[in-house]
Amino acid sequence: MKGGHIIFWDLNLVIEFPPGSTIFVTSAALEHGNAEISIDETRYSVTQYSAGGLFRWVDYSFQTVNDYFALMKENENKMASKLDELADQLSFGLSMLSTLEELQEHAISSDEGELAQLD
Repeated sequence: MKGGHIIFWDLNLVIEFPPGSTIFVTSAALEHGNAEISIDETRYSVTQYSAGGLFRWVDYSFQTVNDYFALMKENENKMASKLDELADQLSFGLSMLSTLEELQEHAISSDEGELAQLD
């Protein structure tokens, strides 16, 4: 068995990835790490980062969060609308993550496909 498994510490979960697999993780949302690999294996990793503050700066009309919401206090309807929008963004982001059930179904279907190839 080859290494390269990912460990989600907060979830007490280890997911086995076959060689050549790719995973995208929102690292701010899940504490994670990798299992050790054998001495004859090589792991490649690409990490990309962007500060959330940069997106907020643009989203808030090129002003700080404090300045943006200070101006909004004058208009409660606009403030409520923005807070709803932020809640929707969070829900959308979370909906893009796979569930444990989806990962298990994919693993089962992948195993069945591998077994069919052996026949």
